[in-house]
Amino acid sequence: METQEENAGQFRYSQEQFLRLVKNALEHFHDLSYLQNHPFARALDRTDEAAEETRGQMLQKKLSRAIDMLDSGLILSPGLSPSRRRNLMRLRYIEHLTVQNISYDLNISERQAHRDLRHGEEDLATILWAWYVENGGVTGAADSENGGQVTLEIEHLQTNFQAVDVNRLIFSASSSIEQLASKRNVKVVIDVPPESVMISTDPSVAKHILINLFSSAVQKSDDSQVHLQLKSSDKKTSLSLHFTTNQSGDEGLLNEITAQLIHRLNWEINQAIQQGSQCSVELSFGKNMPTVLVIDDYEGLSRLLKRYLEGYRCRVLAATDGASGLSLARDIQPDAVILDVMMPGMDGWEVLQRIRNHPATQYIPVIICSVFNDPELAYALGASSFLSKPVRREDIIRALKRENVL
Repeated sequence: METQEENAGQFRYSQEQFLRLVKNALEHFHDLSYLQNHPFARALDRTDEAAEETRGQMLQKKLSRAIDMLDSGLILSPGLSPSRRRNLMRLRYIEHLTVQNISYDLNISERQAHRDLRHGEEDLATILWAWYVENGGVTGAADSENGGQVTLEIEHLQTNFQAVDVNRLIFSASSSIEQLASKRNVKVVIDVPPESVMISTDPSVAKHILINLFSSAVQKSDDSQVHLQLKSSDKKTSLSLHFTTNQSGDEGLLNEITAQLIHRLNWEINQAIQQGSQCSVELSFGKNMPTVLVIDDYEGLSRLLKRYLEGYRCRVLAATDGASGLSLARDIQPDAVILDVMMPGMDGWEVLQRIRNHPATQYIPVIICSVFNDPELAYALGASSFLSKPVRREDIIRALKRENVL
């Protein structure tokens, strides 16, 4: 069996040589027999000899994890957003699309696609270099991979965005830390508006974030009280925590996993410690982030639109029938609705009329997206825009910009 020193010795390459190894592995991403004998695969720390035949699969998974880490923002090529960088690399090497198809999907030139892919490959090599070389070969790679695995699992977390009352969410999360607060003689004071405050989020993930935040505040407080205050306006909904502490402000209230979950829900958190004792934390739920609701019985359209809007600060929600779409529109108050016409049960024309006739939704822009080329009827029933299927990325973006959504 190879020792760690032997494995590390395999990576005495220049950075140019290492980059060529990375490109070589990417170009053979789906060829497991080839990956089986790649130097990266030979360096994997395998204690189970019976698993020797899976080295190619292990390397394939490792490459996939590294590509997903490109979205972390830790390494960034000039002019290239982390989300687009990751998307480009996945489309090219995991989904095996041609550069021509990628440039069409992302609405960029082929020259730009080639240039961005080159930056992505260099950034990926930086991650793999840290795993295999800078951190001492196999052992360092395993440590980095653990962090990458956390990022990967959170990125692949199945979130179910729905209308959630933040008031109820706060009280539910605070009930989970009641015994802890009682044990430490800390009173949690909750100040929320009398009316419901609705946001679009995943209630389960959101509750875990709040529990972690409340628990950390109670444990770090050196006073008898932690004050929670919810504020909501047309532009922003935020939760503030106030308490005194004698602990260093550098420690923070959140562990790495919770911080990534906050990013996953597109929330923002700011911490400010004044005079070394007064601690204020504000968690913004991003109500001012544009939300686009897609009502279409074909789920592929919502997935396509999420890809089209990659890089824009925009949340895309989906409903697969007219009734649930109407319910979501009334509860969430999206910034725009993209609506199909041909759906079973309640068709798009009826959905459009109901949206326009209901006081809670009558002013929401509705973009009809249909194979039926009848824009005159769409506009007569109150549509803001009409797009023919198959819809192109530039048409969607143009329509949303026209409605001041993007």
